[in-house]
Amino acid sequence: SEDLAALVETIRVEGVRAIFAETTEPPALAEAIAREAGTGVAVIELFTGSLGGPGSGAETLVEMLLTNATRVADALG
Repeated sequence: SEDLAALVETIRVEGVRAIFAETTEPPALAEAIAREAGTGVAVIELFTGSLGGPGSGAETLVEMLLTNATRVADALG
């Protein structure tokens, strides 16, 4: 659609380095947009809506918040 094309163009022009997706939703749309932008945009999944399973780094609320903060900070460098 025109909206998605405009979004991809904005990502290219602005030099966006990361798209944040929620672990509660499939990341397919974010991944497609990142591929279309073709500028090395990373898709970073953040825990939302629920804690993660064993070994996810988000087994407790504190771990989830720390994991999300680390992922955002690393992605934005």
